[in-house]
Order: sequence, then structure tokens, then C-alpha cells
Amino acid sequence: MRRSYVIGFVLLLAVGASGQWLEKRLWLPDSITGVWGSDRVLFNPINHHAYIGGPDADGLQIFDYTTRTKVGFVDSVYELSGMFLCPDRQRVVVLEAVQGRVYTLDALTDSLLGFVEVGDEPACGVYNPMQHKAYVGLRNTAALLVFDPGPDTLMGRIELTDEVIRIAYDSATNRVFGMASDGSTHGIKVIDCAGDTLVGVLPTVDNYCYDLAFNPAARRLYCLGNSFTTGLSEVWVYDVDSLALLDTIVMPESWSSVGNGRLLLNPATNRLYVANSYFSRRHRTDDPADSLAVIDCATNTLSGFVAFPEGSQIGNTSLNRTDDKVYVCFSGVDSVAVLGAPDSITGWVRTGAPTSCAGWNPANDELLMPDDNDMLSVVSGADDSIIARVDYRSFSPYSLKWVAAGDKLYVLGDNGIMAVGPQNSILKWTPGVWTLPVEPAYAAELNRLYFGDQDGHVYAYDCGSDSIVRTVPLPVAPHYAPFLVPDRHKLYWPGLDSLSVYDIYADSVVGVRAGFGTQFTYNPRTGLVIGTDPNTAGITVVDPDRDSVVARIHCAAAVSSSALNTSDNEFYFVIAGDPCFVFVLDCATGAVDDTIHMPDNSNRLCWYEPLDKLYVMGDTTASVVDCRSHAVTRTMRIASYPTYTSVFAGRNDKLWAIGHDSITVIQCRADSVVWTYPYAGDYFPNVEWNPVDNRVYEAQFGRLWVFRDEMTGLEAEAADVPVRFSLRPLSNPAVGTVRFECGLPGVEPGLLRVFDATGRQVWTGTVIAGERVVVWPGTDRQGRQVSSGVYLARLEAGIRSATAKVVLR
Repeated sequence: MRRSYVIGFVLLLAVGASGQWLEKRLWLPDSITGVWGSDRVLFNPINHHAYIGGPDADGLQIFDYTTRTKVGFVDSVYELSGMFLCPDRQRVVVLEAVQGRVYTLDALTDSLLGFVEVGDEPACGVYNPMQHKAYVGLRNTAALLVFDPGPDTLMGRIELTDEVIRIAYDSATNRVFGMASDGSTHGIKVIDCAGDTLVGVLPTVDNYCYDLAFNPAARRLYCLGNSFTTGLSEVWVYDVDSLALLDTIVMPESWSSVGNGRLLLNPATNRLYVANSYFSRRHRTDDPADSLAVIDCATNTLSGFVAFPEGSQIGNTSLNRTDDKVYVCFSGVDSVAVLGAPDSITGWVRTGAPTSCAGWNPANDELLMPDDNDMLSVVSGADDSIIARVDYRSFSPYSLKWVAAGDKLYVLGDNGIMAVGPQNSILKWTPGVWTLPVEPAYAAELNRLYFGDQDGHVYAYDCGSDSIVRTVPLPVAPHYAPFLVPDRHKLYWPGLDSLSVYDIYADSVVGVRAGFGTQFTYNPRTGLVIGTDPNTAGITVVDPDRDSVVARIHCAAAVSSSALNTSDNEFYFVIAGDPCFVFVLDCATGAVDDTIHMPDNSNRLCWYEPLDKLYVMGDTTASVVDCRSHAVTRTMRIASYPTYTSVFAGRNDKLWAIGHDSITVIQCRADSVVWTYPYAGDYFPNVEWNPVDNRVYEAQFGRLWVFRDEMTGLEAEAADVPVRFSLRPLSNPAVGTVRFECGLPGVEPGLLRVFDATGRQVWTGTVIAGERVVVWPGTDRQGRQVSSGVYLARLEAGIRSATAKVVLR
């Protein structure tokens, strides 16, 4: 037995988050988590879009309420804790809880301008238009952060004695009121915005606080909480000018909550609505139903309750200020209650599923109601009828397959299949199929793809018409990737313990076999199929003509990864363990004739035929094995932990390895890491190479990332990251289109704006960090060709900007 050890080491040549090779990020429409779990809707009158998100939704959905279509989403927002509009700055501020970030979006283009790390969970925020400041409270930090949302910069920090989870702004006194939930001994903080200083406190007498509402006309501030003394829910009423406690409104014991509650103020009717918290309310046998308390703000008295069916479980409430109606959403009812004068139920909107929230659009007097089935109901505020239903079933990409016929890329996800054309445009989306998270099989002679669903069917998909032409149930529910046996017009489709044999010419199942394995490789040297199974110890050799097992090779444990070397007729495999070994199987004799000791775990084996090298991807390293000597010749540090999948881009001899949180590119001739691109990982990362256009695709979180792989030579491949913030037109005057050279150091994206001679903005484009050339096609935002003349271009990133004039002919 020969043991080979590391004889070389190469330092990681990483280019950080440079996007020089990143050509395009294509948004896959109607994709990723829909709007389930949402409880917030923000309408943007600047571009007539609505932003929808919630504590359980990945991504911030963007909805055009003119066309009633989804137009995008911000996938980096994992958990939304709040958002608000800064109209004079044309910004939308988004508070992201998981990563502790404050994001800024361009309210005109919906593009992400940047974010600021705040080190804690941002809980609430409010905008002060008088001084162009945004105030953000943190859930676990006794401080209030002050931002300028124009350049998206942190201006200051106001140190407090408690955290701030609810916030309100009074323009008359130019003050901010901040409320803590726990530890509220020191009361509601009063901040003077002119100097950002603490000028007063509204006492809360050691009570636990839930929500805050401000009535500017009455100059009153309302705070909902639980009395520490009695345990009952109370609403405390303060005069914001004198900072005095005016009244205490005590809720009945049979109604009181012990964990939460929300307030909704209707200024027109001078009513305050108090929603009882369903998940923490005190369950009593004398509670007839869930209810909404109504407070008369003129007298500060409890005027009554609106009762709902038992088990309604009140969630959020929304106000229609045109018709002075209140919409009450529930977690246990598939309808939304409509409250009209005099504070009674005047109707129901039957949404068909529990609805998380309702957001009112004042421009159209319409409401958006996202429900738990990924459906949006567009409701008329005039008569409370549903005027449109928009389906947003999620599409999370699982696998990629490039097909030479038509130069198409197919993206399979949990709601169908998308065909992407040569120009990175979506040609067709076929929804309705919950595809398996495995790579499909492609039969070139029929130009068909074959993939399975969660219910045990095989689908034959014609790549010419981009449509499903056959659906056949399998006797064994598919679980692993299908394997197309070369030249036998048959598929092996493994289940958990056996597989179906499928004839692609007849579109029918011709047999069921057991003991073949679940992952297969065809050996053209022997005409046999090699099967392994991650759950079974051993290797199986199959005769594909007779669909029979001809040999079994016993292993000490299940094979975790494998690769076939057709040049040397060897089969490499790894059995998980410490220390880790790569075993070399001689396919001619069926015997293991060598064992290679590896310096790291082996998550994936990749054999590169042109150089006869084996790349062993570990947890933190990539090792290179010379297949002739079976010696480890090089070990490289990588950031892909672990490597899920990989592909060779053969034109430039590169290995693209996709890991949990980064992409690693290895130049195989020099065995050196030439590029590392960090990204937010996915459960099913996939990578595919297009040899015609020399493009590498990677799909994650509803985006298709298109990388160009055109450079050759290590010196050229070390990305030339710009060191100076700059903007320069490459042709001036220009005809038709304008190519701008952008210098954008760092890792954050920028924005390129184009203005005409009158100062009107005509076009906006996103600039990826490290990108050198951005093309303005000479069109406006609607895609229409602009007229000849002088235009001003401005590159913006954070507080930095650069301008350049260009003449368009």
C-alpha cells in the first residue's frame, strides 16, 4: 500500500468579493418564499410600488400595484423588523433583524444602495423630514441610532438607559418618543431632534410596555402595557407638550393580555383600537370570543368591544383613511373583518387562507392582503371586493442544466422549470411541478429533459417547445438523480431502496431493480455501470444490457464521494472517516490497488481529464492528486465549506467549486486559487458551464448568477480591483450606447444615474463592486431610445460620487 503526503503548498490568491467575472445577476420572477409570514406592507407613492415582508419571510418582495405584478425582491433581507419611507430623500429604509443591518433602497428604482451594520437587532425606526434624519431603535441595546438616509451614513448615537422597541415622531415639537418593552423603570424617552439629546421622560411606573401610538391633532401619546401591580392591561395617555400623564384606561380582566398587544389610531374618528394578542392572552372560560377594544380619544374612555368568532386569533390591523374603515386580520380565520361606523363588523373579505396583514394604498384606495398560501388579494377599498388575485407560490432553484440545442439553460425549482435563453433572458416558466432537488437527465437524441416530482412522477420535457410532453408515475418514488445509460435509451431512477428502469423511447417503466445503488457512473472502457450508495457499504457493478449486477465490492462503510478516471480505467472513492483516504479501484480487475492519504476531509472528488488530475475538495482545502503516481502534489486553502458541487470550465482549464458560502475558482494548470467570491449560501447550490458562450451559471435564492470565464493566464485572472473611485466614458461622443469605465473599490454595489440637460433622470443602473465597464444602452427607464444631446452621468456609492459628461449622437 502506497502512502502519499503533501509535497507542496500554494498560498490562496483571493480577490475578495470582487465582481470582475460576474457578468449578470438575473432575477427569476415569482421566486423565493412568496410572501408567506408577512405582516408588513409599505406603499411607495414615488414609483407606485409596495414592499411586502415579515418576520418569517426570506427577502423583501416588491409589488407594482399599477400592473399588479411582482417586479423584484431584495434577497439579502432575511427577517424584516420594520421599514419606512423617506420621501424627500427618495429612500426606503429597511430594518433587517437576523444580520443586524439597516438597508437603504432607492425609492425610484428599488435598487439596493447599501447597508450599515448596527451590531444588534434593529427593532423600530422613524423618519424626521425636518432635519432629514432617521432614528433607529435596537432591541437589546440602550441606544438610539441616528442616520442620514441620503448617503446612508450613521450620524450619531444617543445613549439611553433602556432599549427602544417602539418609536414615534412629533413634527410640531421636533421630538422623538422611544419606548422600551422591559426595564422601563425610566419611562418613555423624549428626544429633542435638533440636538439629539434626551430632554424628558414619560413615566411608565415599572410597567411592561407593548405598543405606542401618537395622535398629533389631540397632542396625545398612547402607550399600551401591563400593570406590574394588577397584571391587567392598561393604556396610559400622555400630553406630549407638558409630558404629563393625563389618564389611565384599564382593560377588563376577562380581556387582558399578558404578553403583547397592538394599537391602531384613526385620527378622523378620534378612535383608538386595541388588539388583544392571541398567542399570549389569558385563556379564560368566560371569554366568549376574541375582541378588539375601542377607546374614545375625546374622553379617554373605553367605549366598547368588537367581538369576533371564537378562535379568530387577531393578528394585525390596517386603516383605510379614505373610507374610515378598519381591517382586522387573523391567524386562525381565512377572512379579514371590515369595521365601519359605529365600530361594528360591516363585512368580511374572504381571502381563502389566514391573512397576515392588510396594507392600504391611498392612491388607488386599494388594499393588498397577503395570505398564508402565497397569494395576494387586491381588494377595493370602496366596496371591499377582491378585484385581483396574484399567485406567488415560491420558486427556489434546485438544479441547473445547460443544453447545447438552442443554447438554453434550464433552472429547476420547487415550483416548475424555467428556460433561460442565450442572452440570459427568461424564455418560459412552466409552474405547477414540485421538482426534486436533484440534477435532471438529458437525452440529446430526443432533445428532452427528464425530472421527477415529490409525488413519484417522471416528467418528459421537450427542450424545443419548452413544454412537458409526458407525465408517467413511477412504481418506486424517485429520490436521487436520474441516470441516463448511454446508448441504451433507458433511465435508472433510484428511490430509497430500489430503482425504476424507464424506457425513454416508449415513455414507460420497463422494470424495477434492487441493489444497484443510488448514484451511477458509466465506464466506456468496460461498458458497465458503477453504482454507489451513501447509505450502503459497497460498490456495485451493473450490466446495463441485462440490468443485472455482475459484481459487488465490499467496503468498510458507505462511499461518500467518487469519481471515474477513464484514461487510466480507475475508480476513485472515499469512505468518510478520520484519517481520510482516497481508494483507487482498478476497473479491469475490480481490486483496490492503492490508498492515498489525504490531509483533510473529502467532500467531493473531481477528475479533470485533459491534465489527468484528481481534485479532492475538503472542508478548508483543495488537494491535487497526480493520477499517474497517485501522489498529492499540491494543497490549496479554500473558503468553500463544504464544497457541495463543482464544474470544470475546460476552455481555460478552471475548476469552479460551489460551497456553503463562497465560490472558489482554481486554475488547474498552475493549481492555484485565482478567485474567491463570497455569497449567501443556499440549501441546493448548483453550478453549470456553458461551453458555447464560456459562461458559468450558479443559482441561489431566486437569482441566477452569470459569470464570464474569458481570461487566460494567472496574471490576467488576478482581478484588477480599482483603487480609485472614478467614472469615465470610454467613447465621447458616443453613438447609440455609452460604455462607462467605473472605478468602484470595496465590496458594496453602486448606482450609475444618467440625467438629461434639464436635470431629469432618464436611466439608472446598478454597478457591482469591482466592475469596470457598465453600458448605458441609450434608453430611458421605459426602454425608449433617448434623443441626441448632452447628458450627465453620476456614479454614487455611499457618500461618494463622481460625474462625467457625455455627448450622445
